Amino acid sequence: MQNIILPAGLDDEHLKKMEELKSKTGADFDKNYVAAMVEGHQKMLSLLQDGAQNCKDSALKNFAAKTAPTVKAHLDMITNIQAGLK
Repeated sequence: MQNIILPAGLDDEHLKKMEELKSKTGADFDKNYVAAMVEGHQKMLSLLQDGAQNCKDSALKNFAAKTAPTVKAHLDMITNIQAGLK
């Protein structure tokens, strides 16, 4: 067991992004939402790749290595969607 405590809610960065998105509609919403998804997937992939290489805890290292390809596939999909919005 890793004894990892998960947050109970969104952090300030994500609360701000949610508030920004609430004010958008139509194509403007789509563009901003997709941009947020691309950014989020890029950050997550970077964290997972780093963890797969450098994490000292073997269970977390294995999780990162196993999960990174799925996040990469999702990033590729959302990037293709973003390209179609331009």
